Amino acid sequence: QSAFPPKSTWYSEKHRILSMNLHRAVNKGIIFAAVLRAANSRSLPLLNSINSGQLSPFSLLSAKCVPSSLRSIEPGKRTLHTRTLNQIPGYAHRNKMTLRAHTNGTSPDGIADDAKASTQLRFLGDKKLMRKQPVVTMEYMESDSFKEKLQVLRSAMKEHGGIGIAAPQIGWWTRVFCFGIEGENPRYPAASSIPFTFWINPKITWESEEKNFMWEGCLSVPGMRGWVERSSEVVMSGMDENGVFRERRLSGLEARIAQHELDHLDGVLFPMRVPDAKFLVPQASMDAKEKWGSDWPSPGSRKTGLGELGDEK
Repeated sequence: QSAFPPKSTWYSEKHRILSMNLHRAVNKGIIFAAVLRAANSRSLPLLNSINSGQLSPFSLLSAKCVPSSLRSIEPGKRTLHTRTLNQIPGYAHRNKMTLRAHTNGTSPDGIADDAKASTQLRFLGDKKLMRKQPVVTMEYMESDSFKEKLQVLRSAMKEHGGIGIAAPQIGWWTRVFCFGIEGENPRYPAASSIPFTFWINPKITWESEEKNFMWEGCLSVPGMRGWVERSSEVVMSGMDENGVFRERRLSGLEARIAQHELDHLDGVLFPMRVPDAKFLVPQASMDAKEKWGSDWPSPGSRKTGLGELGDEK
């Protein structure tokens, strides 16, 4: 069961010397190379544990290991077959977190969703809101919890008067958003109707060189507006609420909303997109726009209403 032949008087002495030399080696790269060759692994936690002295490299050379258990496997589907890895402090806990990822509403990095689905908003400055969110796994997408939260997300958008909303805005830490405009929206009175859609694991695969501008707002940045430049058209791919892949070319306001919501999934909020501080104004100022200077904060922004797109900065 050992990587070494049966012990003998001669071998026991050689075994002792080899062990001593391994533990005392200054060049840890030699140890790592020996472990990698024995374990057939690129496991970073394994190397970190050896490097910090938490695990003996010699114990790996003499351990009964299943090589497949040490190879990199798709996140969320790892299985441990050896006691060696579980000897690493904290490793078993991290692996269990990965196995539970998205099956109970927990992201792979261990950030738990709110225990109960809620329409309560998260706001600018929230450290969890301002980070890149993990992708949705197929297993999680098929769960009742996921389907329930899709409806909560839509309800939150309607409750708070949004024309789009991303999952992180309600404490759901994953890559999902939805948008749509039915009838007139008081926050964007000039905006036309847009069919409601869910987007899961969305990606922009193409964007136009042509740009436009708009006074954007955000449910997570209440009472503020920002003059933001974005591509006029984009091609976005992703899945719908049934897990069906789709790719669509979006233009106008629809493209604008899609880019705004996709930013949320990467921890970016619209105040980070304004070209200058003067293009970030309170809603009260927008309501008193007739008192602005003729070209303040810029000619294009001065003449563009809420929900309208402008071609001029």
